[in-house]
Amino acid sequence: DKNNIELLGYESSHDQLRIHNDMPGPVSFYFDPIPLPGLRITPLKGEVAANQDVTVVFEYKLDDATVLCGECAKKTKAGLTTQLHIQPTQQALPVTITFAIPPELEKQIPKELRKPKAKP
Repeated sequence: DKNNIELLGYESSHDQLRIHNDMPGPVSFYFDPIPLPGLRITPLKGEVAANQDVTVVFEYKLDDATVLCGECAKKTKAGLTTQLHIQPTQQALPVTITFAIPPELEKQIPKELRKPKAKP
């Protein structure tokens, strides 16, 4: 249902996407692993029956990241991209993961360079 995941880079957070199977039979999927301490994709691999949905959760756990890399867990992170692989169609769809910066840092960015706020 989307190709961009938004997480907070300075505290634990999560976002999700939904995979829907319109095909007459089941499809399997997997994401390329991302070597970032504290980032977990659940499920990393799975199967979706015909005309069914599965929810995939992207979670950044600051507790886990801090254990592995200390204070670096709170530092600004560059955006990442993983690939969602679908079988048997052999599609590879990019999923971008962006990390928001702390509000006190965002206030220091000139208004014309800030990311526009999403409208409800």
